[in-house]
Amino acid sequence: MKYIFFAGILLSINFVFGQDKAETHYQLLDDAYKNLSATDSIGFIISEIESYALLYPNSKQEDELLFRLGKLYERENQHARQLTTLIKLILLHGESPIVTRSLQIMDSLIVFDPGLDLTEKEEEAIRQLGNHPSQKITGWHI
Repeated sequence: MKYIFFAGILLSINFVFGQDKAETHYQLLDDAYKNLSATDSIGFIISEIESYALLYPNSKQEDELLFRLGKLYERENQHARQLTTLIKLILLHGESPIVTRSLQIMDSLIVFDPGLDLTEKEEEAIRQLGNHPSQKITGWHI
C-alpha cells in the first residue's frame, strides 16, 4: 500500500512542480532508500531510481543514486547489474568522491563472484577504469 501511495506522489510531482521537480523527486527517493528495512521488497525503489536516471540524466545527485542503485542490485544478488551500474557511475561521474568506493566494490565483484564469468581481458579493462583521469561527458548516457 505504501508503494502505491509513493507512486502517486511521484506521478503528481511531474505535473505540479516546475524546475524543482528533480530535487523533489530525489528527496522522495532519498527518504524511501533511507527507510528501507531488511524485509522490504525493493523492486519498486529500483524501478523508481532507474526512472529518475532517465528523467534527469544530468542531475547533481545522479552519482549518489547510481551508487545506491548498485547497492540495491547487490541486495537482490544481481551482481552483473550492480557491476554495470558502477561502471556507468565511473564513466559519467569520474570526479565524484563515490568513485573510489565504487572501484573497490567492482574489484571485489571481479575477484569473488565467479557467476560474472568475465574473461581476463574484461577484468583488466574494468580495473583500468580507475587509472584514467575523469572526463566530464555531456549530452549522452550509457
